[in-house]
Amino acid sequence: MSVPDAQPDAPPDTGDDLRAAVFAGVGQSTQPPRPYKHCDHAPSDLSAAATPLEVDLCGLQTAASSAHTCIGAYRELLSKHLQAVRALIRARRENEELHAQARPPWDMARVFVDFA
Repeated sequence: MSVPDAQPDAPPDTGDDLRAAVFAGVGQSTQPPRPYKHCDHAPSDLSAAATPLEVDLCGLQTAASSAHTCIGAYRELLSKHLQAVRALIRARRENEELHAQARPPWDMARVFVDFA
């Protein structure tokens, strides 16, 4: 009952195949679990009769597409916002220039009084 592609005692960096096998324990061992010890390779307990698990990536692709759409909409909104801010700044500067050019008559009268 061995899986031909999986080598349980081989470290993961020895193979050229970068795909990671995902296993779901179907007929697990009746022995109590060993104490946790960090290791970089698959356990050598072959009585755990693991079977390959197919992963459906459609949901992940949909989520990535939704995220991409959301980011695109955000960038478009940000671009429109920046255009509006630039237009407001431009209008404010034009308004300040117009106010600077058109001095009200009482300002001129005040200047005359200050010199008198």
